[in-house]
Amino acid sequence: MADSFDYKGLTLTPTDLVFTDQELQKLLTFEGAITHERLKGYKFHYFLMGQYDLEGLLAKIGGAERQARRIYHITGQLVSSNLSDMTVDGYYMPTNWGFMRVDK
Repeated sequence: MADSFDYKGLTLTPTDLVFTDQELQKLLTFEGAITHERLKGYKFHYFLMGQYDLEGLLAKIGGAERQARRIYHITGQLVSSNLSDMTVDGYYMPTNWGFMRVDK
């Protein structure tokens, strides 16, 4: 298992958490997700990261990790969609567009 690494104010720590497809369907949520797109019309809270930075982070993690559905504990500071909470602290699974939160 790799050690934690820092990227643009975030600390990512790989975990040993493993879930079945059925468990992931119940646990994955857009609430608290990390994306580069402003999602208009949605009422949930999420975090924004610049597209270039987010794509760089996903490239650093690599496609194999996304395919393996590795879960990361991510902490740090990002701009939130509602600007009231900018602290990221949760479990996330990388996707092709960002990170979905694992509601564990």
